Amino acid sequence: MSSLQRELTVSSWNIRGLGDKYTDDLFIDNIKSDINVILETWKGENAETQIENFVSISKCRKKHIKSKRHSGGITIYIKKEIFKGITNLSKASTSPNRIWLKLDKSFFGFEKDLFLCAVYIPPYNSTHLDDDFQNLENEIVKFSVKGEIALIGDFNARVSDHTDFINQESYDSHVLQDILPPNYDDDIFVERNSQDQTLNCHGKSLLNMFGSMNAAQRQLSETIDGNTTINKDDYILYSKEDHAELIALLHKFKNESEKALLSMKDSKEEIIKLLADFKNRTSNNDVMRDCVDWQQSGMRTNGIYSITPIGFTSFDVYCDMTTDGGGWLVFQKRINGTIDFFRDWVSYENGFGDINREFWLGNKKLHVLTQEPTELRVDVMAWDNEKRYAKYSTFRLGDALSKYTLYVDGYSGDAGDGLALHHKVKFSTRDQDNDVKRKDCAGSNKGAWWYENCSHSSLNGQYIKGTDGVTGKNMGINWEKFKGDYYSMKTASMMLRRKV
Repeated sequence: MSSLQRELTVSSWNIRGLGDKYTDDLFIDNIKSDINVILETWKGENAETQIENFVSISKCRKKHIKSKRHSGGITIYIKKEIFKGITNLSKASTSPNRIWLKLDKSFFGFEKDLFLCAVYIPPYNSTHLDDDFQNLENEIVKFSVKGEIALIGDFNARVSDHTDFINQESYDSHVLQDILPPNYDDDIFVERNSQDQTLNCHGKSLLNMFGSMNAAQRQLSETIDGNTTINKDDYILYSKEDHAELIALLHKFKNESEKALLSMKDSKEEIIKLLADFKNRTSNNDVMRDCVDWQQSGMRTNGIYSITPIGFTSFDVYCDMTTDGGGWLVFQKRINGTIDFFRDWVSYENGFGDINREFWLGNKKLHVLTQEPTELRVDVMAWDNEKRYAKYSTFRLGDALSKYTLYVDGYSGDAGDGLALHHKVKFSTRDQDNDVKRKDCAGSNKGAWWYENCSHSSLNGQYIKGTDGVTGKNMGINWEKFKGDYYSMKTASMMLRRKV
């Protein structure tokens, strides 16, 4: 840490039963770090856990299935002198196997807030194992946008091909004795050999999580100092007596992790290539003009995208990336009548509705979007669920001075040419009647459209339910060439696509 930062020590032990150890002098003497994470406490909610000069935070798990005792559980001892700089975020995780703490940047002198998670991942064959790795990753993603992340705990996993327990047959007592404290029991290794060959199912999950979070190379970067384990059934972690051997083991562990990450090299190169291609395709101020640009950048999923057409501010649109080759920008949709389409000129000029359901994008935007060669697709569905479409190779909308005149040509499809009569026709609404008929077509049809002598189509008409489509002449959502002029459609949509 820099000279401006408060020095901080953190330790983690799997204690396999806290019990009355808080009264044991040997245990108390080893609670020296600023933050001490104790795993597998096996205690109930009311068990005594207080230690002088420390504040404790705990999470308990329900009693063990086959025992009267509790199982799992985490307790964190924090020195009182630093506790005011720490926020308990234990409610951020519903799991009893994780506790999150927020270390305030201003108190500790960090550049960013540090979110520390005390973690215990149950063994692979445990009845308490759930989607722990996935849930932990989700929590990391949530907190990573707010500050730095640090994890400490027991993952019940290894990342090398070596066994993670001491094999009694090959155990060399004098070497191990050099690592252990002088007063450590000689029977530490009893009953550990039987677990040497257990499946390492968590190892891959751990590497995958760190790989995806880009954290694998950071997990070993901190200097470690402290004492060894406090329970004979737990891992031998490290000791002050042989710090050099600890460093050697850590370097070996780091090398094994880096080897595993090499398998990601090809994927990384492919991502870099895609990003470079994406940048080349969006060299025009690095913005997307329309759904075609998004499709060419590699997007293949229907949904809402932000676009910035030339000469216009950014706005959201719904892109159809699957129909007829994809790249379509949906500018009108009718599905259930929840949105009233009998609106005035300003509403149709600026747009209205819910882009996820029923809406009209807006004539101002349509004018801008159709200044380059553009095609149009209309999809309609009758009340018997029969679907038809009409496609036009030419589609353009004039500006406001032209009353948003429609220019459309080059029909193909199976719905019939419902727009032939509307080519070079001005747009009309209930308060701006621009048709050539004395009758107010927009008012009588209860919807805005490009009316001349009224219409052969009117997809913005009133949504009519309960008649199986039967309605008055040219009323409702009408496409005369498909079902006649006394029929209103169940659904309709209009999409445009810039030609490339």
